[in-house]
Amino acid sequence: MSIPDKITFRPGNLAGPMGERITETGETPSAYLRRVVAADLGTEPPEMRGNLATLKQFTSKEPKPKRRTKSRK
Repeated sequence: MSIPDKITFRPGNLAGPMGERITETGETPSAYLRRVVAADLGTEPPEMRGNLATLKQFTSKEPKPKRRTKSRK
């Protein structure tokens, strides 16, 4: 069976306990799930640095450089 790189997870009645746990650990829901699945599989959770770099560009407090536009003649 092939598992896609991205999946949707609906926690159902696990949402409350999961929310409490990630509040305790300070993890994101995705990081928490990767860690739990990795522990079940007996391996280390993968590093997901690419997504964090993308997120930082949207949450940066620095002003974004203005885009150059072509002048119309």
